Amino acid sequence: MNFFVRSLLVILLMSCMPLYSQQLGIASFYSKKLIGRRTSDKSKYHPDSLTCAHRTFPLGSYLKVRNTNNDSVVIVKITDRGPHSRYRIIDLSYRAAKQLNFLRQGICPVEVSLLQQPDLVRDTLLATSVLSKDTVTSQLRDTLNCSILKTKQKYKAYRVKKRKYHQSKLRHKRRRMSGIKKSKNH
Repeated sequence: MNFFVRSLLVILLMSCMPLYSQQLGIASFYSKKLIGRRTSDKSKYHPDSLTCAHRTFPLGSYLKVRNTNNDSVVIVKITDRGPHSRYRIIDLSYRAAKQLNFLRQGICPVEVSLLQQPDLVRDTLLATSVLSKDTVTSQLRDTLNCSILKTKQKYKAYRVKKRKYHQSKLRHKRRRMSGIKKSKNH
């Protein structure tokens, strides 16, 4: 009985803990070879997007990444798993690495913080006073618009595919009703 009470208490404490998490480590950025390849969340990697790869945080969540050398900050969305080097904690897109100013070095020490909502992202960045309000707003707009645009493109592709299917079915039905069979040569 005592074990049951302890385990229940541990579960309750862990469920009440905030999901805010912070890591210190080395960051790198994606190679140019990966442009256009699929990531773990089935989206294509584009170097101008503010995305990253992380091993443990959930896909689709947002991270605040701070370069500890020059205190520059960027907000990225997790779209992939990695990095595959055990000495690094995060792989960033080209644009995120450019905003953190470590393209020439290739790697840099960073501090990674998990953020729960895009609104918290904006408030946290404005509180740190590293970036101006316009820069923060444009970063968030770029990140969110990119995901909205991808969703719209997927929906449009689905509608086109569905329309082509129904047109093909309708053509087949008309042929069947008229008694005309499709020739083998055509």
